[in-house]
Amino acid sequence: QMYNLITNNKKILVISEIGLDFQPDSPSREIQYKSFRKQIGIARELNKPIIFHSRFCAEETIRILKEERAYEVGGAMHYFQSNNKIALELESMGFKISIGKPLLRLKKLEEVINSTNIKNIIVETDSAPQPFKQNRAKWTEPKDCNLIIDKISQIKNENIENITQYIFDNTFDMLKHGSGWLTKEHL
Repeated sequence: QMYNLITNNKKILVISEIGLDFQPDSPSREIQYKSFRKQIGIARELNKPIIFHSRFCAEETIRILKEERAYEVGGAMHYFQSNNKIALELESMGFKISIGKPLLRLKKLEEVINSTNIKNIIVETDSAPQPFKQNRAKWTEPKDCNLIIDKISQIKNENIENITQYIFDNTFDMLKHGSGWLTKEHL
């Protein structure tokens, strides 16, 4: 029934947000591994890219992506906050690096952006209410995308119009991976 829901609805472009989260209060790792593998399997079966989460477990996430051949459908690491090594691993598998508002405050992310091919960067909002963040100023909302893109243009020393076009094209390319019907007019 879930497969019919996904295949019969052209608005479903990705399998999201899946992944691993190794915070102390997260579900058991055994359940997370099993779920993540199953979700990647569904994405591969339906030829849909994945948007995946990785909190305190980047190496484990990379291992599962490789073992489950997630690179066959592509996608992006959601709210990327890791390092150059992880970014390079993801790039080598054809995944995008999805950047949010932490870029505006974390120097290590500036280094990642500087080293990452612009064709592998997308920008996100993560705009669902985030009550776990006491300070709403730390949320990444749609209004923040311009700030993030401006920061990327500064880091890459490229004009903002070009960076904006790259981000759009990168997002479009990721979404159309498993959605042959998708055209730019749909966006």
